[in-house]
Formats: sequence, C-alpha cells, structure tokens
Amino acid sequence: MKKIEEYRKQFGKNLRRYRLQKNMTLDELGIKSGLNFKYIGGVERGTYNISFDNIIKIAQALEIEPYKLLIFPDTPKSSAYFSEILALISNEETERLEFYYKILALLKNFQKENQS
Repeated sequence: MKKIEEYRKQFGKNLRRYRLQKNMTLDELGIKSGLNFKYIGGVERGTYNISFDNIIKIAQALEIEPYKLLIFPDTPKSSAYFSEILALISNEETERLEFYYKILALLKNFQKENQS
C-alpha cells in the first residue's frame, strides 16, 4: 500500500496538470478558488495536506468534478470509467437513464452472443 505522502504528491500532480490544461497560473487559481497561491503551490508539490473543502473549491475553480483530482495512475481503469460514466449521466432524467440502460443491456447481450 502506498504511503500517504505518495498519494499527496500524486494529487498535486493531478492538480498541476488540470491547472496547466486551463492555462492558469497559481495566482489565477488562487484568486478564482479563494485560496492562497503559495498554499496551492505547496499542495501541487505534495508538501501541504488539503482539506475536502479546499478540494471542492479548487475543482470548482478549475471547472472539473472533484473526483478527477483523486484518480491516480494505479486506479483500476474500470473504476475510472465507472466514475466518468456516473459524471456523464448524473443529471439526466429518468426516461433518459432508462434509455441508456437499454442500450447498455443490448450491447452486453450482443457481446455475449459474439463471444461464442
């Protein structure tokens, strides 16, 4: 099992990657999130611990779902896909969810039939 410090560093790498994808400086992210840019830099380096509230503030400032900051390279791909699917359908109406379910069921049956 990984040490806490290793997870903290990986979280920081994820944070930096998303910040750079948005072409934001530490200062800009600090202003948008309401957090000090030095604190955010420490989180990116893995030297500072981060609270759940601050994860939410940073994710909102980056306009991403908070869970994305917590997906690490050793996270099983199935878990990452499951999280992505949940994010995609989380605000859908019941009728649309039923439609998606039927499509997935058809795909699964098609796959079973073609494996034999």
